[in-house]
Amino acid sequence: MRHVLSAGKSSLINALRADDEREAEAGRRTGGVTKSITEYRGKTINGQPLLLLDTPGVGDEDVTPTKLVALIEVRRCD
Repeated sequence: MRHVLSAGKSSLINALRADDEREAEAGRRTGGVTKSITEYRGKTINGQPLLLLDTPGVGDEDVTPTKLVALIEVRRCD
């Protein structure tokens, strides 16, 4: 199975984020760039605010699939 790293998740966040929101760190690095789940305010679409979550890629060497699921579960409970 091929790892899902450098797939453009953070770059997509940057394209959809609000103009005054900080930029997501994006790039191509062995092992991935994003190591935790980060929340970003997105642009408003049809009057509705968009919430964006940047996550580590599946297969990141430092964030196992089990750890990624745990991060998502914790985030969901916030």
